[in-house]
Amino acid sequence: MAERECGLRQSRNIQAGAGSSPATATREVKTDKWSNQQVKLGRERRFDSAASHMKKEQYEELLSAIRGASALVKIMMGPANNAAWTVCLQAHDKAKALPQYRHEVKRAFRQALDAWAAYERELLHDQRNRFFCLKDMSEKTRKTYGNITDREYYDFWTGTGGEMYVRTAPLISALQHKCKRILDSRGIANSDALAWITTARACLDLAVVIYDMTALVLTNEHGIPARCVREVFGKFSLRAVQERWKHAEQLLSLDDIPLTNEEIHNVELTLEQIQEAWTSIDLIYEIMSETTESYGEVFRTKGEMKKVLRGISELRQAIEEDAAKERDAAILKRLKEKTNKEL
Repeated sequence: MAERECGLRQSRNIQAGAGSSPATATREVKTDKWSNQQVKLGRERRFDSAASHMKKEQYEELLSAIRGASALVKIMMGPANNAAWTVCLQAHDKAKALPQYRHEVKRAFRQALDAWAAYERELLHDQRNRFFCLKDMSEKTRKTYGNITDREYYDFWTGTGGEMYVRTAPLISALQHKCKRILDSRGIANSDALAWITTARACLDLAVVIYDMTALVLTNEHGIPARCVREVFGKFSLRAVQERWKHAEQLLSLDDIPLTNEEIHNVELTLEQIQEAWTSIDLIYEIMSETTESYGEVFRTKGEMKKVLRGISELRQAIEEDAAKERDAAILKRLKEKTNKEL
C-alpha cells in the first residue's frame, strides 16, 4: 500500500502552496539567536567541487549565503525530521510483535535504525560542515548557553520534533486509522501494526519532501548553487532512512495492495493536513518557543532564555507584518486591475 496509499503528492502540494512554504521564513530566520550558530566551513575540503572555480569575492559571498541559510535549514528540518522519526520509533515497537518480524524483515528494520544512527553521527561528528559544535559559535552567541555539550545542544534542536509530534499526533493517528481501515477491509491480519509502519513511511516521505523544497529555496532565494547545497546541507535529508524503511515495508507486501480513488483521496486529505502543519511557520515558531522553555537548562541564565524567547516573538511579529503587507499589496493590485478594466 506504501506509495500508492500515500499518492506521494506532497511535492506537488508544497510547490502549489499548500501550507506555508520554507521561503516564507527566509527573510527573518537568519537573525534568530535560537539557531544562529555559524556553520563551520572551509574552502579546501567543505565544498571544493562547487567553489573551486570561484574568485575570492564570489567565494566570500557564497560563504555568507550559506551561513545565513543554515538557520533556515535547522529551523525547517528540526521539527519535520524528528517528528517523522518519532512516528518511526512508535511503528517499530509495533512491528516487533509481528510474526513476520524475523530474519530478513528484522534485518531491514535494523538497517533503517542504523541509517538514522548514521544520520545523527554525521550531523554531530562530521568535521566537513559542522552545525552543532559549540566551539564554532561566536563569543556572543556562546554566552547565551550554559556549560553544555554538543550533544545537549543537538538534543535541544531535536526537541522541536517532539513538540511537533505532540501537536500533530491527532492527525498522525487519523492517518494510521485510515490505513488500518483499508487493511481491515482486505482482511489483512495485524492491521494495526502494519498501518503504523505505512504511516511512518508516509511521514518519512513528507520529511524528505520538506528537505527537497527547502533546498530549492536555498538555490532560488539565497543563490546557493544546487551542488553546493547538496554538499553542505545534504546531511539533513532523511532519504537514506526513507529508502531502508521502504524496503522493510516492501518485504511485508504493503506496496501490493490496490486502492480505490476514494481511499487514496481520504488518505491524501490527512497527509495534506500534516504537511500544512509541518511547514507552518507560525506553528514552527510556537514550537521553538515551547522547546526553548522545555530545555531551559541549556541556557546560561533564565535571563538569556527570556532574551531568546523575546527574539522568537519579534521574528514572528515581523513575519506577520510582512504577510499583512503582502496581502494589502495584492488587494491593491487587484483593485487597480479592476479599475483599469472598467476605464
